[in-house]
Amino acid sequence: MTCPTAPNIIFAMSDQVRADFTRGVGFELDTMPFLDSIAAQGTRFRRAYTTAPACVPARTSLLTGRWPSTHRIRQNSNTSTVDVSRGDDLLDVLRGAGYQLFYAGKTHMYRNKAEDYDAFSEYGHTMAPDTTAEQRAFTAYLNSIDMGPTREPTPFPAEQQYPYRIVSDAIQQIDARDPDKPFFAFVSTPEPHNPYQVSEPYFSMFAEDKIPNRLSGPEAAEAKGGAYKWLRDLVEEKRPGYDDIWRRYRATYCGMLRLIDDQWRRLVDHLKEQGLYDNTLLIFLADHGDYAAEYGLQRKGAGIPEVLARIPMIVHGCGVETQDNKKDFVSIADILPTVCEAIGRPIPLGVQGRSLWQMLTGSDYPAAEFADIVTERGYGGLP
Repeated sequence: MTCPTAPNIIFAMSDQVRADFTRGVGFELDTMPFLDSIAAQGTRFRRAYTTAPACVPARTSLLTGRWPSTHRIRQNSNTSTVDVSRGDDLLDVLRGAGYQLFYAGKTHMYRNKAEDYDAFSEYGHTMAPDTTAEQRAFTAYLNSIDMGPTREPTPFPAEQQYPYRIVSDAIQQIDARDPDKPFFAFVSTPEPHNPYQVSEPYFSMFAEDKIPNRLSGPEAAEAKGGAYKWLRDLVEEKRPGYDDIWRRYRATYCGMLRLIDDQWRRLVDHLKEQGLYDNTLLIFLADHGDYAAEYGLQRKGAGIPEVLARIPMIVHGCGVETQDNKKDFVSIADILPTVCEAIGRPIPLGVQGRSLWQMLTGSDYPAAEFADIVTERGYGGLP
């Protein structure tokens, strides 16, 4: 499949996804069959890493192509445009190339306002553009469960879940586009980030007794000490005995992944129905991982273990070869220069990421440049 000069581009991003939690990479449960099928038709990077295991620093790297020590965003509170150090970013490049810019979902970065996009629909972990009584009731429920994980299925239909609504918003934005211009759609689900909850049939889809064993439990956090023990003690203080339901937590997390997978399928099916699929470059990724009960921990917050630093990254579409890349180390910071090369635009000054376009399209590339990777955390080397 050849690539037009200005292909449509979609980022399908989820927050806090473990890279090792799909059958396509060896996980015992079939959590994301559609995403695995897309990977089998495009390029999956087995060694993709975030620049930092926290939302805002990682997402800022996605936009700027820089590491946190350069763009200077090192914590989740830094979402202001005055905080970031950058040159032209992803939106500047695409706007300069004549793209329409659409956004639906969680932002958690400095590009977080309607004026940054031609169409904009913002969601948070417990916040959405609610317009109906049922939508408001669902958001109130999310706030009531105090970030979960819950022990019972969510008492709302799956159509009320944010991933479903976000994809619906994205479809509406794409359908209202100017057909004479290419579009960029950033579709970003807050899930499977906490609160860990999901509706049926997803809550019961992965039984607790079928959940694979974890590599380590709370004893590992105690043994590692430092920030790991501090985080373990902090969560235990808030939720005494929380690790007793680690299998339920993982089962819910897997159900959330399947819910998201079904929405990515719905989005791609719509592209096919509208005749847009062949001219669209699809990039599926996450900002960072999740402990998912490793070390007896939830979410993120201590160290840079593999379960937080490694991310899923799949590229599919015009010009992209089918390959399962197991050797090259790539980064979320590589996305901006890759997009630049895919649409024939110069890479902005100050970008540290490396274009993956030659790698994706089967051309010769400097393999030594991808022999290692850097992930950062903290201020000046201090956590």
